[in-house]
Amino acid sequence: MAKWDIDPDGVRTVLVKTSQSFDSLAADAKSYGGHLESAATSAGGLTQPGQSGGSGNSSGDASKQPSGLVALALAQFAQAKDGELSFIAARAGKSMQGAVDATKAYLAGDDQMAADTQKAALTDPTVPPPGGGDTPASGKKAGK
Repeated sequence: MAKWDIDPDGVRTVLVKTSQSFDSLAADAKSYGGHLESAATSAGGLTQPGQSGGSGNSSGDASKQPSGLVALALAQFAQAKDGELSFIAARAGKSMQGAVDATKAYLAGDDQMAADTQKAALTDPTVPPPGGGDTPASGKKAGK
């Protein structure tokens, strides 16, 4: 039989620290998106033959979209990695919820075991009569 020894306060501490790290990761992911956009805008206008040459967005005009091969490559990279980042966020959330659920089940099990033990302690004891023989609870008379 498996032996469990979970410290609920320790679990709570780890979950708080993990949540703080997760919040930091979310901020980093947002910053990552901004940096990719900035890189695409600053990359200049390398274009495929036949396209009009772009010059990036060095004019400070926020409405102008980045153009060119580098911007396209960065956009495709970001799109490809978006699913992976979403998976990491979802996995972290499920892992943290799993730790909470497991700890609650552990504590509920402890409460149930304590209740069962207390109930067993309150039952009437079975004591054999002096001199041996069958117990009165069996319905048999001692000595027969």
